[in-house]
Amino acid sequence: MLGFEAIWLAIMFNMALQTSFMTPPYAQAIFFLKGAVNPQLGVTTGDIIRGVIPFITLIGVGVLLCVAFPEIATWLPSTMIK
Repeated sequence: MLGFEAIWLAIMFNMALQTSFMTPPYAQAIFFLKGAVNPQLGVTTGDIIRGVIPFITLIGVGVLLCVAFPEIATWLPSTMIK
Protein backbone atom coordinates (compact mmCIF):
# COMPACT_ATOMS: atom_id res chain seq x y z
CA MET A 1 0.00 0.00 0.00
CA LEU A 2 2.86 2.40 0.77
CA GLY A 3 4.98 1.38 -2.23
CA PHE A 4 7.61 -0.90 -0.65
CA GLU A 5 7.83 -4.57 0.15
CA ALA A 6 7.76 -6.05 3.64
CA ILE A 7 10.81 -8.22 2.82
CA TRP A 8 12.79 -5.11 1.87
CA LEU A 9 11.78 -3.39 5.11
CA ALA A 10 12.81 -6.43 7.18
CA ILE A 11 16.21 -6.62 5.46
CA MET A 12 16.83 -2.90 5.96
CA PHE A 13 15.84 -3.22 9.62
CA ASN A 14 18.27 -6.11 10.10
CA MET A 15 21.08 -4.18 8.43
CA ALA A 16 20.45 -1.27 10.79
CA LEU A 17 20.54 -3.66 13.77
CA GLN A 18 23.81 -5.11 12.52
CA THR A 19 25.29 -1.62 12.49
CA SER A 20 24.05 -0.92 16.01
CA PHE A 21 25.88 -3.96 17.37
CA MET A 22 29.19 -2.53 16.13
CA THR A 23 28.82 1.18 16.92
CA PRO A 24 28.83 2.98 20.26
CA PRO A 25 27.00 3.56 22.60
CA TYR A 26 25.52 0.04 22.47
CA ALA A 27 28.37 -1.77 20.67
CA GLN A 28 27.62 -5.23 22.01
CA ALA A 29 30.05 -6.85 19.54
CA ILE A 30 32.89 -4.55 20.59
CA PHE A 31 32.43 -5.30 24.28
CA PHE A 32 32.15 -9.03 23.54
CA LEU A 33 35.46 -8.94 21.64
CA LYS A 34 37.10 -6.95 24.42
CA GLY A 35 36.09 -9.61 26.92
CA ALA A 36 37.20 -12.48 24.68
CA VAL A 37 40.71 -11.20 23.90
CA ASN A 38 43.66 -12.36 25.96
CA PRO A 39 44.65 -9.51 28.36
CA GLN A 40 48.33 -10.23 27.76
CA LEU A 41 47.95 -9.05 24.16
CA GLY A 42 47.23 -5.50 25.30
CA VAL A 43 44.34 -4.92 22.91
CA THR A 44 42.33 -1.84 23.92
CA THR A 45 38.74 -0.94 23.14
CA GLY A 46 40.07 1.79 20.84
CA ASP A 47 41.95 -0.83 18.82
CA ILE A 48 38.76 -2.82 18.35
CA ILE A 49 36.77 0.29 17.38
CA ARG A 50 39.38 1.21 14.77
CA GLY A 51 39.17 -2.36 13.49
CA VAL A 52 35.41 -2.31 12.92
CA ILE A 53 35.32 1.05 11.11
CA PRO A 54 35.87 -0.51 7.63
CA PHE A 55 33.04 -2.98 8.27
CA ILE A 56 30.69 -0.21 9.39
CA THR A 57 31.57 1.68 6.21
CA LEU A 58 30.80 -1.39 4.08
CA ILE A 59 27.46 -1.88 5.82
CA GLY A 60 26.64 1.80 5.20
CA VAL A 61 27.43 1.40 1.51
CA GLY A 62 25.26 -1.73 1.44
CA VAL A 63 22.36 0.12 3.05
CA LEU A 64 22.67 2.96 0.53
CA LEU A 65 22.74 0.48 -2.36
CA CYS A 66 19.67 -1.31 -1.02
CA VAL A 67 17.83 1.99 -0.69
CA ALA A 68 18.78 3.08 -4.21
CA PHE A 69 18.22 -0.35 -5.77
CA PRO A 70 15.68 -2.37 -3.70
CA GLU A 71 16.03 -5.29 -6.12
CA ILE A 72 19.39 -6.08 -4.50
CA ALA A 73 17.70 -6.85 -1.18
CA THR A 74 14.67 -8.65 -2.61
CA TRP A 75 16.30 -10.77 -5.34
CA LEU A 76 17.29 -13.80 -3.24
CA PRO A 77 14.03 -14.02 -1.23
CA SER A 78 12.01 -13.71 -4.45
CA THR A 79 13.91 -16.61 -6.04
CA MET A 80 13.34 -18.77 -2.95
CA ILE A 81 9.59 -18.09 -2.83
CA LYS A 82 8.89 -19.17 -6.45
